[in-house]
Order: sequence, then C-alpha cells, then structure tokens
Amino acid sequence: MIEGIPAREERCFHVYDGEHLVLTVTDAPGALRSSAPPPPLGVRAPTHPFLDAQAYDPATEDDLAAILARCDDFDAYLAELVEAGYDLAALRRSHLPGGARLLDGTRPVGVLWPEGGPFSCLWWQPACGYLDFHALVTAYDPARALDLLAALRATSDLPTLLDALCAVGIAWG
Repeated sequence: MIEGIPAREERCFHVYDGEHLVLTVTDAPGALRSSAPPPPLGVRAPTHPFLDAQAYDPATEDDLAAILARCDDFDAYLAELVEAGYDLAALRRSHLPGGARLLDGTRPVGVLWPEGGPFSCLWWQPACGYLDFHALVTAYDPARALDLLAALRATSDLPTLLDALCAVGIAWG
C-alpha cells in the first residue's frame, strides 16, 4: 500500500473493548483458543479456515464468536468487529488506555491511542519496525488512510496531530 514499505506476510490485530485486550487474530488458518482453561490433555482447540485467534476475556468471547460465525473471510471479520464497537491495534498491551475513534462525521475512519506505536490499516500492515510514530493508529477506511498517515508523518506530538487531523475533517471521538 505504501511505496517502499514492506508489508507483513500475515496481518495480526489485537482487539480491544475499550481499553481492555479481548482477542488477538491473525490472517492465517489456525486454532480458536478460548480464555477458558485449556481442554483436557489430548483434546485440541477447534480449528478455523481463515484465522488464528486467542481470546482473553470470557465476558466478550461469546459476542466475538457470534460475529465470527457471520463472516466469510478475515477482512469481513475485522469490519464486523469495528462495526460492533471493538477497536483494533497492531500493538499488544493488556490495557491500552486513552484511545478514541477517529471520525469523518459519524463514520469511523480509524482509532488512535496516545502511545507510540505503528500505523496500520485493516487491509495492510507494515512489516515490524516500519511506520512507528508518537501515536498508535489503525486506519479503518481506505479513503482516509493516507490522510491519517500524512498527519502522523507531519507531527511529533498528540496536540499537533489532533490539529492536523481536524484540518482534514477528521475528529477525535
């Protein structure tokens, strides 16, 4: 997506409900691992044809599974998670406080946390170590991704980043 920046071979997102990590998903066939205690010895976790997942929160696990059951591919699952109010990041922390959705009117175009980390998109992620900035941002809308990246590249702190986003019609929700 971004010239000269290598992409990850497999996209990996950490899914947050507010500031709490609830799920990690990878764009590759794999296992569905629950937050419940491990199955008895010899019993394997169920497998899935288009993602590998580890749940961390019993309170959201049924909702996350119901969303997955409605989806035919990884991209649809990510979009449904965003629609359901979850936020996605390319950085894993058990708690990631202070995040807010980035909005174009009422439409979410991304999420921003005031913690250093990588810029990422739902459909593309840079290889590890590329596009790290003073804020952690995930773009949800392809039409606004380059605006988000340009604002990150042009700023070095949160106040000026928020001003730069506002200048292109993106609000901090």
